Amino acid sequence: MSDLKEYEDNFKLFFDKFFLFQTGKKKYQTCPGCSTKKRFSINKGKLTYACGPKGGEKKCGPQWTIELPKYIDYDEIENSLLNIIHGRLEDIASDQCFDLKSLTALMEDTEVIGDLKKQEVDVTNATTELQGLREKLVKDNQLTEKNTMIQDLAKRRLKNAQDKALKMQKLLSDDISAEEKSKLRTEYAQIVFDEKREIIPMISELRVQRSPILMTELPKVIKYA
Repeated sequence: MSDLKEYEDNFKLFFDKFFLFQTGKKKYQTCPGCSTKKRFSINKGKLTYACGPKGGEKKCGPQWTIELPKYIDYDEIENSLLNIIHGRLEDIASDQCFDLKSLTALMEDTEVIGDLKKQEVDVTNATTELQGLREKLVKDNQLTEKNTMIQDLAKRRLKNAQDKALKMQKLLSDDISAEEKSKLRTEYAQIVFDEKREIIPMISELRVQRSPILMTELPKVIKYA
C-alpha cells in the first residue's frame, strides 16, 4: 500500500502526461525510440498509464496503475446507522404499529423472536461501525486538537483583555510619570501586535468547517517492472 505522497505524485504525473498526449503533438504520443502510442486508461476507481506495445516483454517507459482512494459522506452514513440503532421516526408513528396486547402475543412467536435477535445484532454492528466512524471523523478533522486550541485561545484572550484593561487604567491615571506612560503604551502596543500575529490566525483556523468526507480506503500505486 502506497503512502499518500506517492499517490499524489503519480496522480499528478498521470494527468500531466495525459493532457500533453491529448494535444495530439507527435512528441507527446510516444516515448523516445518507441513507435507505439502511449495508453491511458481511466476506468471506475483506476487510472492506468502504459508506454509501449501490449503483450510481450518490450516496455520502454514507466507504467503503473493507480487504485483511487474510496470516500464516504459521514453525515449520510451516520443518519443511516442511527436509523438502524434507534429506528426511524416514521416507522414509530406509522399506523402499522401494534398495541401492547398485539405485541404480547407476537413476543411468543418464534419467528418474531428470531427477527428481534437479528435486529439486536444489526444494532450492535451499527453501533460499533458508528463509533469507529466518529473516531475517524475526530482524527481526520483534528477535532481533539481544535478543542484544545479553543481552550488555549479563550485563556489567552482573557489574559490579554485583562492586561490591556489594566494598562489602559494606568495610562488614564495622573499619578504616573510620562516615562512610565511611554513604557505602558509600548507594552500595550506589543499585546495588540501579538494578538494579530498569533491569536487572529488561530481564530481563522478554527473557523474552518469540518469535512464530512472521510477516506475509508487508502489509494494504491502498482508499478510494473
